[in-house]
Amino acid sequence: MKRSGYRLLVRDYRCEAGQIDLIAAHAATIIFVEVKTRTGNEPDDGENPVRRDQRDRIVRAAKHFLKHPAAQDRPWRFDVITVALSDDAPPRIEHVEDAWRPGRP
Repeated sequence: MKRSGYRLLVRDYRCEAGQIDLIAAHAATIIFVEVKTRTGNEPDDGENPVRRDQRDRIVRAAKHFLKHPAAQDRPWRFDVITVALSDDAPPRIEHVEDAWRPGRP
């Protein structure tokens, strides 16, 4: 993400509403990032790897973060980074921008 111009704001953000793996900024946009690791044994079914209940908790935590004065009135989105690990190949990293929006499956 840093090589693509993102600036890391918070790692492992925790509050009473939930937890977010990474919070970054790209230009004026705040990005809430969930990181998912898969091993070679797990199938990639093409679905969003973040379950609905996880997304709901991340959204609640993001709303808590967005109450901070420095975050108000800034655009924001939810991204997912998947890291696929395999014994016989280097890790494969995929960054899915705008992976979901609240209220959308």
